Amino acid sequence: MCLMIYLASDKELPVISWDKNNSGFNIRKADETNVVKKYFSKKNLYHVGSYLGCGCGFIYGENLDDEDEEVLRRKSFEDFITYLKENIDDDGFEIYTSWAGDEWKEKEFEREIKLEEYVIPKSFSFREGEFIVVR
Repeated sequence: MCLMIYLASDKELPVISWDKNNSGFNIRKADETNVVKKYFSKKNLYHVGSYLGCGCGFIYGENLDDEDEEVLRRKSFEDFITYLKENIDDDGFEIYTSWAGDEWKEKEFEREIKLEEYVIPKSFSFREGEFIVVR
């Protein structure tokens, strides 16, 4: 099962394709009929992925005895933050996370953060069923 990270914005955002031969941070348009659309007030919905293609590569704190794995996760996370910083406007972003197949479940957590509060991955983590407003 994969962690799904959805990002919504009022403006169209640049798409970055996932390439398994040169994997890293990626973002693509989400299907307009996606069940999570109901959580967002912003009109453009995207899937966000890590070097694994899904959001699992943003998970920290588990099975990170492998230094190469930690480097890949850190790079994906840092690239995601850089992308947000390069594309943020006054309206900010909205993010929703869930496990694949559980998108229909109601959100469990909500928080608002300032983009400058995003720091190295070990100090920030996504929670299942979480809705985040990014300013």
